[in-house]
Amino acid sequence: MASVQRLVREGMPLMTYEELRGVRNATKALFEEIDMAMDNARETEAAAAEHRLEEQDTKIRWLELGHAIFEEQKEGMEKRHSAERQELQRQLEEEREKALCLVCLERPRNTLLLPCLHFQYCLDCLLQHRSCNGNTCPTCRRSIEGLCMASSLAASSPPTTPRAQQPYV
Repeated sequence: MASVQRLVREGMPLMTYEELRGVRNATKALFEEIDMAMDNARETEAAAAEHRLEEQDTKIRWLELGHAIFEEQKEGMEKRHSAERQELQRQLEEEREKALCLVCLERPRNTLLLPCLHFQYCLDCLLQHRSCNGNTCPTCRRSIEGLCMASSLAASSPPTTPRAQQPYV
């Protein structure tokens, strides 16, 4: 731009009115072309920016959709997990209840009655039953000939009666 200005300044004193008018018209036309080119460039850049924005919006919508799908799957898994956990807890509680003495419902079953082989009571409850009801099985009323302690269960909850007072062990 500076070189064009220099050419015009240096050549101006030698130019005629018509030549200067031609330069002015050419300059005006050049400015109009430049303005049009700038307008086109602005429109092209705006269209490109709009296109990029639309692409970003599309990506965001896809990501949001994917996120919603994953959230839905996560919620479904959490519900299934919760239901399975509740079922397992219920089953565990049932198994724990099955392992409890049928008399006190507090201590684990730990004594096998002989000869009837009933395994439904803890030693404490059997000893208490014996003192009140005689030497018979609380289930079948058969005479008890012996008791067999389940050692793995007995280790976890020792009887409250001292071993020296246990007549059938």
